[in-house]
Amino acid sequence: MPGCQKKAEAKNDLLVCMNIIDHKQKVEAIIKNMKTISAEVKKMKELSQLLLCDLTLQFTQPMKEEDLKETEQQSPLFEESETPDVFFE
Repeated sequence: MPGCQKKAEAKNDLLVCMNIIDHKQKVEAIIKNMKTISAEVKKMKELSQLLLCDLTLQFTQPMKEEDLKETEQQSPLFEESETPDVFFE
């Protein structure tokens, strides 16, 4: 019987170890997602500040319509994010 008990304990220890590894991977994925979200929020904040500056300038010193179209064509307001989403099961 002591041999069976040792095998059961070893199997239980292995399951606990696998659960810890799985939990660690999930936590790491969550942290990575949070960093990605934080970076995207920072970009959105910067963009909103730039847009607010543009609005302020537009209402205090209106630009000619041709100048505005030229500026919009030269630099797009929004860019696609290059950071991929991280998912876990």
